[in-house]
Amino acid sequence: MQSITFSASRMACPGSIFLAMGGDNLAETILFVPPRAYADPSKLAFIKLGTATDPLAKKALAWDAASAAYRWSVERAELRVAVGVSDLRGQFMLEWQTATGDVATWESRLFPVTIDRSIDIDALIVAEQPGYLAALETRMDASVAQAQAHAQSIAQMTAQATTLAPGTPATATSEVRAGVVKLTLGIPRGATGAQGVKGDKGDTGAVGAQGVPGAKGDTGVKGDTGAGLYVLGYYATPAALSAQVVSPKPGDAYGVGAAEPYDIYIWGGGAWVNNGSLRGPKGDTGAVGPKGDRGLTGPTGEIGPWGADGLPGLDGAQGPEGPPGAAGPNRLSTSTSTSLNGLIKGALGAVAVAVAGVD
Repeated sequence: MQSITFSASRMACPGSIFLAMGGDNLAETILFVPPRAYADPSKLAFIKLGTATDPLAKKALAWDAASAAYRWSVERAELRVAVGVSDLRGQFMLEWQTATGDVATWESRLFPVTIDRSIDIDALIVAEQPGYLAALETRMDASVAQAQAHAQSIAQMTAQATTLAPGTPATATSEVRAGVVKLTLGIPRGATGAQGVKGDKGDTGAVGAQGVPGAKGDTGVKGDTGAGLYVLGYYATPAALSAQVVSPKPGDAYGVGAAEPYDIYIWGGGAWVNNGSLRGPKGDTGAVGPKGDRGLTGPTGEIGPWGADGLPGLDGAQGPEGPPGAAGPNRLSTSTSTSLNGLIKGALGAVAVAVAGVD
């Protein structure tokens, strides 16, 4: 019986599984010990056998609770297909269902399966060497144990690499201490390669966080007084300016326009630049000023012409009765019956009492 142990990422077992042509029932029994994280009897285990040209045939394996492994009872019919074939290979795999309902799979690396075809086990059992099978099993167990020991030393192997000078041949040395292989490699340093092609400019990175404000700097030294703006002359148009001023110096300023406000053209070293007029835009209306003092009386104006007659006014209300009036003259007639006392004066038939001192 062979026992083969797998780790999570690689197979820690002999480089090849040796199987003999069995008797009438079973030829060999092999236990596969899965990785510790996958050792679960609820998972389905399979062994797949095939060749480089034929697909691997999958066979289900039974869980062996005593050894916490999956048991492969090799049947003689499985080995008959391998007669005359030297590249038979096998693979151990597990399948299980995840919580989401998907099927997950873990597979070992492929490993060679060697069939011992040189001995007719059936003939030996019936003939003169009935103990040969036991002897063969003992030898195979010894070979397996030795192979497992070598595999264990390789699994625990440590490796160390050192850098050698360029042009020096590579070296490799090994030693075994306490059953562990220590491998030392000497790798020469390669020559410096040629300068690579400049790569494309990378994308602009994200804006970084706002930095901490720096300390306030010292007050700078007061600069020299500027030259100011001095208008050197005036021209009606820009064309006239360019035609008349043929060798301007940077900063030279001229007024251009038919009348105020003039546009100020300044020579910038390669062309005249219009900086607009010196007069700014019209300002806003100012606030109302305080009330001024009373002015002097002006001269009397001329009399104007008479106006047109107005419309007649309405009749007034009836006034109160006046006091009795003085005695008026009486005209004498045949119907007069007036009493007169005193002197009488009269004319044209009208008489009245004469007034003393007057009449």
